[in-house]
Amino acid sequence: MNCTQVCPCCGLSDCRVLYRKKDNPQILIGLPDTTDVAECNNCKTAFTCPMPSKDQLDRIYSDVFFYSSDFSGADARGHRKYIDQIETMLGSKGKLLDIGCASGLLLSLADEGGWETYGIDISEKLLEAAGSRVPRASLFNGQIEDAPYENGFFDAVVALNLLEHLVTPVRLLSEVSRVLKPGGIFLFKTVIIDSIPGKKRKVNWDHLKWPGHLIWYSKESLVTLLNQSGFRARKTRVTGVPYIPGVKRYMDHRSTKNDSTETRGSSEKPDRAETSMPFVKKLLKAILRSSSLKTFASFINSTFKLGDTVTVYAERNSDHSADMNKM
Repeated sequence: MNCTQVCPCCGLSDCRVLYRKKDNPQILIGLPDTTDVAECNNCKTAFTCPMPSKDQLDRIYSDVFFYSSDFSGADARGHRKYIDQIETMLGSKGKLLDIGCASGLLLSLADEGGWETYGIDISEKLLEAAGSRVPRASLFNGQIEDAPYENGFFDAVVALNLLEHLVTPVRLLSEVSRVLKPGGIFLFKTVIIDSIPGKKRKVNWDHLKWPGHLIWYSKESLVTLLNQSGFRARKTRVTGVPYIPGVKRYMDHRSTKNDSTETRGSSEKPDRAETSMPFVKKLLKAILRSSSLKTFASFINSTFKLGDTVTVYAERNSDHSADMNKM
């Protein structure tokens, strides 16, 4: 079955329906049962068809999506590594923008390290928390397209776990390209559907269930986005784990009986992929408690590309094409 919507990455309309929510109610949490997951036959990007309206997105982020203002020590260590890597690539510090800054963990670490910090988020509540955590940061409530940043204003732009939530990713990358200085670094982390977990778990892949996920990129579509926006990937790393700890938090009944956020009737039996989650979650918790096991697991994950997300450090304004063949 074909989808009439154009691909949000390459702009072509050669798309097919991959999964239907009415047949798989556990996916696309918060969206109507008439929503499908479509795939572009050209660049292999998967995306919601049709894309949700602003009212539907507002409902997801206000009623369904869970925000956390607290961070673990592992979160802080990971974010500090991001900043260290950016500094190594640039050879200096400067102005840093965090798009989707939430309650400001990365901004606080960058501020402590001597960066001039800026943050954007659509949540006023989270920006209030970020303002308390990083009083010197300049914060903006809304979208980057509406922010008053001059051309080439930033040395680095960060967008962690954001691209999968976008309706128009081309617009965001174009704006990031505009506000970055030549040679500036754009760090982003997002999901890849042609990863091993994405291919193996298919409709049971956890990222299809996560509220607010609208686009699931392929390696090819990320290269397309980077090239057409004037970036080249300097460093890429497959990250993530084959199961998202905590995704079950969203699998309860949050609204009325007839609401599309319900996943399945109590009489239905869960599939084998879902019944295996508790064991995997326990295993992951054991690994995360041990720094040595975590380091080893990270090495195995990266070497054999077992994860379903990718972290990319892209440089603005280069004559070279994006190269993500190492993914």
